[in-house]
Amino acid sequence: YKQQLATAGASSIIAVFLALILWSESVSPPLLIGWLASMLVVQITRLTLRVLFFRSPPPIEAAPRWERLAVATTAAAGIGWGSSVLLFFDPAAPINLVVTTMTATGVAAGGLAVLSALPAAYFAYLFMHIPPLIFLLAVAGSVISVFFAASFVFFMIVLVSSARAIGAMIKESLRLRFERIGMIEQDRKSTRLNSSHVSEFRMPSSA
Repeated sequence: YKQQLATAGASSIIAVFLALILWSESVSPPLLIGWLASMLVVQITRLTLRVLFFRSPPPIEAAPRWERLAVATTAAAGIGWGSSVLLFFDPAAPINLVVTTMTATGVAAGGLAVLSALPAAYFAYLFMHIPPLIFLLAVAGSVISVFFAASFVFFMIVLVSSARAIGAMIKESLRLRFERIGMIEQDRKSTRLNSSHVSEFRMPSSA
């Protein structure tokens, strides 16, 4: 949830810029406004959850529920990005083609850096956004579009592998950190126990 501010904020800005660019193209304004509004609602929901999470940090028992909420809202954002591909992708319009592919590349790569701490959330976004683009590129018919489809398949494989690796490293780092904290706490308890034993030994001797 600490990363929600960056991801939701960046997604909102990118969505607004995408809508502004496509506004001058052959895209239905009501359709574009409806898509942008739905994207902003999703991002506001994510930010609201972030505020609620840090306002009163939940107990450890509630962690699975908050994890499911994070995955669900990130998946909703992925559905929004995937719908942008289905709604606005047009291989006959160069600007639409460039904007949708560049948006997919940038959002997917940027999400890797901030969502890998929770791979399930990143995968929920990724598999909602990139596969529709791959499919539309593959069926577009031209050799170039098929090449781009194959490139996005490779790109997606790299992203999945990287997210798994980064997530595993973060998990291992946290495990070692908590083990170290546990060892330090155990040493403190041992030190206090030894100190109390020494005090008990000295009291009868002085008496």
